[in-house]
Amino acid sequence: MALVRKGLIDLKAFQHLALFDEGVAIVAGLDPDELRQFINASHHNSKDSLLVKLSSIDRRFYDLNDRESLVKLNAAWIRQQPNLIALSPEALRDELQGRGVYLPHRDKIPAKT
Repeated sequence: MALVRKGLIDLKAFQHLALFDEGVAIVAGLDPDELRQFINASHHNSKDSLLVKLSSIDRRFYDLNDRESLVKLNAAWIRQQPNLIALSPEALRDELQGRGVYLPHRDKIPAKT
């Protein structure tokens, strides 16, 4: 959870962070048996209060993502990275193959064609 929170903060996705924290609070309010039972249920009653709460967050996520796009925020964050090097697909393949020589036991990894 801490890594997701940090990622949302780094992206400056503060509205998503608030929604995430709301969902975490709902799940944190369950005892382990309740959570296990909910996760393992083969189907849920549409009137189940936990399902209603989590479904609300799910719907609000998609509505929010129209206004605060995680894809766009992530793209902006990536472009700000100081050591970013943009490569064409061919250059990326060459770079990965070149770095592969440093893998231990490289000779035992089957090559994909």
